[in-house]
Amino acid sequence: METILPLLLGYGDSILGFPVEGNISSLFHLQNTLRWHEFLAGLIRVNKLSNSIEFDTDIYKFYAEALIDIEDQSKSYDCSAKIKNLNYLALELLEEKLPGLNVSNDFKENKKKPRKKSNLQQLNELLEYEPASSELSELISILCKPSGALRLSTEKMKEETKEEPTYDICNQPKHAEILAGTDIDRCVESLKRTRKSQLLKCLETKIHFIPIVKSHTDPKLGDCSYLDTCHKLKTCKYLHYYQTVPTLAANKLPSPNNPKLEVLASFTKGEPISKKICKQLPAQWINCDVRKLDFNKLGKFAAIIADPPWNIHTNSIESNETELLKIPISQIQDEGIFLLWVTVRSTSIGRAWLLENGYTVSSELIWVKTNQLGRNICTGRTGHWLNHSKEHLLVGIKGRCTWLQRGLFDDIILATTRETGRKPDELYVMVEKMVGEHARKLEIFGKQHNVRPGWLTIGNQLEGNKVVEDLV
Repeated sequence: METILPLLLGYGDSILGFPVEGNISSLFHLQNTLRWHEFLAGLIRVNKLSNSIEFDTDIYKFYAEALIDIEDQSKSYDCSAKIKNLNYLALELLEEKLPGLNVSNDFKENKKKPRKKSNLQQLNELLEYEPASSELSELISILCKPSGALRLSTEKMKEETKEEPTYDICNQPKHAEILAGTDIDRCVESLKRTRKSQLLKCLETKIHFIPIVKSHTDPKLGDCSYLDTCHKLKTCKYLHYYQTVPTLAANKLPSPNNPKLEVLASFTKGEPISKKICKQLPAQWINCDVRKLDFNKLGKFAAIIADPPWNIHTNSIESNETELLKIPISQIQDEGIFLLWVTVRSTSIGRAWLLENGYTVSSELIWVKTNQLGRNICTGRTGHWLNHSKEHLLVGIKGRCTWLQRGLFDDIILATTRETGRKPDELYVMVEKMVGEHARKLEIFGKQHNVRPGWLTIGNQLEGNKVVEDLV
């Protein structure tokens, strides 16, 4: 009694919810003081006094078996009885009537929490308590460890990814003033002759932003919000900058063969069997109205990216959202990953559309935009009440996708903005690593700057057509 009642009151709705789901054997392992027959006897006694527990079967049958096989405690794992309902009010009244019986400190914190919680919250709370058996503890430790395939995939991806050099930005205003009034190449040659090592070393190792000052420029206004993406450079009165690349970057030698990558080459999960003879397809594109295209002729794809022209004020041709949602995506993907770019207003529409087409919205990726100076964009962009300095990408999964490489990337991309509507190249690298570079990949509503080897791009802003696959 001293253990059963605090246990029932302490865990509350977690007993009936996932993952216990009322199973008496699972409930037994949430404590470590009573033996199996003692635990069943305690349940029966509490129910006799309070009439608060509703079982789905006769609990006395299992209690009798426990008394017969009192030395064989493994019988507890064969118990199929479950608790269908708990009357918490009756349990609390019983607690008040029994003198000196209170919910122990182990359960006080859990009792104060609200009962209506998600399955994930309930599971996390249950895992916080010390398990009653060493087998359960060992199982939890195994489940918490990343698999060998995940560790190998992560290590191989790191070794295969080319490291882009990073450089510091010069914070000396005098350097920018000197470089602003002369030709960069001539300035470097002059510095070599005069042996002005400080400025020369700075040019070799750091990035410099040289202000572009023209007759119509008013430096008092400060930096332009669009900087190098400004469409009105000839008339814009704000400051713009010319960016120099460190001179040592051009002379950097390619890195030698990585011996670690040669060892990891034998790990081929997610790669085709005929990779050595299978060549990656060149870039393909079709200039068409996506709404009128016969998708049955395209075949099936492992990965699809779509950037629909949602009804916002942009320079692109707008389409009616109801027509966009009628695109028969089920004809081109039975199993795979679908990545849908959405605006803040269209996020709920995009989620509903993915669910209707049989996808599970597994996560949401965010592209945090930076400008030419490496700073966060905070002015001059879209947004009514607040300026939008990021974009959202819904990630939908269809089918089991056991072949998909998981857990390799974060859900945030930090990248600079370029042309209007152009998304970061990092996204394409992520998708290619997840599905494999030889898998078929499609981009809908793409533009000419979106075409890439291994991808088929369709949209009405492409230059002509190029298709090499016999299937298409």
